[in-house]
Amino acid sequence: MSRFARSHRVSLPVVLVLASVLIAACYEIPPRVPSDLKLTPPPAAYVEDPYHPASLFLQRAFGRRGSSRTLVPRDPADSLPPSRPWNTVDCVEVLAILDELDPLTIPDPVRRAVFRADAVALAATLKVTDDSPHAKALCREVLNELLRVGLAP
Repeated sequence: MSRFARSHRVSLPVVLVLASVLIAACYEIPPRVPSDLKLTPPPAAYVEDPYHPASLFLQRAFGRRGSSRTLVPRDPADSLPPSRPWNTVDCVEVLAILDELDPLTIPDPVRRAVFRADAVALAATLKVTDDSPHAKALCREVLNELLRVGLAP
């Protein structure tokens, strides 16, 4: 037996343990979805497509928060509640939706006018919970975007 083989002997149990650890580390744990979770699309409000940015805007901007901080689905026929205080996550999420949103993609002129009125109403009542300079800057950016989509020709 060579000198290298004698100095680097590894016992069989060590190899088996190492192999089982490596195999177990590759095991993918599937996500667990609670059985009471209802996966429904957002309501189609301003357009018929529930995943259009305008429909997502209604759910994200005016949706209520549940006890677990998840958005509670809302019916588009309900009147809009007064604006709740927003945190920085709310601002970033609405900014992302507004960035993808062109009001002219709402084909019905009446629904487009309602969307614009809702955007301006939200801009008028927007409150942010955080007083940090970063949150204030995000709030200003959200206000500018809301006014851009609300007052666009």
